[in-house]
Amino acid sequence: MEKHSYAAMIIFKEHLKVSHMDKKELKEYAESRGVEAKGVRMRELLGTLALAEAYDKLYEEYQILKEKAKK
Repeated sequence: MEKHSYAAMIIFKEHLKVSHMDKKELKEYAESRGVEAKGVRMRELLGTLALAEAYDKLYEEYQILKEKAKK
């Protein structure tokens, strides 16, 4: 249960970060990731991008833990 809570917390935190950005912050966030989007769809797109990045972080942590467990 704790593992699921940890994963949910990371994913929620990343999505929340994007959902509370103002237009200027969203634009900077998009540019820093090489994404071009405008208008209402930009927040949705960047929210999805933030979720994908959170999943990537979790997968990297999983791989590290998996390697440590083998040793």
